[in-house]
Amino acid sequence: MPIIDPDLNGYDRAAVLQAKQKFFYEQEVRTQEIIVLRDKLRWCYRREGVNHYQNCRHLSLQYLELLKAAKKG
Repeated sequence: MPIIDPDLNGYDRAAVLQAKQKFFYEQEVRTQEIIVLRDKLRWCYRREGVNHYQNCRHLSLQYLELLKAAKKG
């Protein structure tokens, strides 16, 4: 759920639209970060082979944290 500025005037259409644009921009940035990290994790998995559990752990933990943060909103 997005955090709404309590000082935002609901009748000020320009301010509401700007707040929406800011929220969706931030959401898109988070999504792109997740996609980039997922691609790094895939690359690490393929490169490391059998040892991917140890050598790619830091990437998988970062990926899970980003997913949890994105789910919270």
